[in-house]
Parts: sequence; structure tokens; C-alpha cells
Amino acid sequence: MRAYVYNQPRELDPAQFADYLDLSRTAVLSIDMHRGHLDDSPDCPCPAPRARDVVAPIDAFHDEVRALGGRIVHVKSVLREGGADDIGGIPSAWRRTFPLHVGPIPNADAHAIEGSPWTEWVTRVEPGDLKV
Repeated sequence: MRAYVYNQPRELDPAQFADYLDLSRTAVLSIDMHRGHLDDSPDCPCPAPRARDVVAPIDAFHDEVRALGGRIVHVKSVLREGGADDIGGIPSAWRRTFPLHVGPIPNADAHAIEGSPWTEWVTRVEPGDLKV
């Protein structure tokens, strides 16, 4: 077990922290690990290319948590087609600011549309996992 103090790694004795972790009441949240961010298609509506490299490590981490008796909760937000979820018809702020960082996103209007392929999880979801 390791912590960083003033940017320096420090080894910790896991036994000193065992009382913090009750696996019967602990969950790992996996948020927005879906095709709308992780697909390598040029049509991906909100690409996060660096995140593609962490899918396998996340799956491995989830396997370790499950083996210890912990729960995995997969979370994704979805939107209804046609902008019904935009407040007062004003698009979400990320739709206006994200392109400033990554350039134009041609298919951004398809991001997170309920029932679309873009909302399918990329990380592995097991039968005992919760989906929100």
C-alpha cells in the first residue's frame, strides 16, 4: 500500500488501514466506460483516446475487487434524442467547451443517446455487478 506525501511515495502498512475497508459495505464505481468515449471509430461522439489504454487494467482491478467480495457499480448517464434533457433548450456546457481542447467533434450530438450503441459499456460487466 502506498501514499504520496509531498510527491514522494511512502509505503504504508495495510494492516493499519484494515478497519477502513468493510467489503460488505464497499463498492467501486466505474463511470462512463462506454463506447461514446472509448470507441476507436471516427464517429465516436466524445472520444477519450487515452482512456482506451486503461480498459484492460480496469477490468483486472474489477476482477480483484470481485474476488475479495467487493461490488462493482457501472454508471453511465444517458440523454434522450432531440435535446429534451438540455435545460431550456441550451446545450450542455461541455458541448461548447470540449472542442476547445480537442478540436471539432462531428458526431457530438449522438453522445450518450439512450439506446444507441454509444452507451454500451466497454469494460466487462459481470452478472453480479450493478448497473446505474
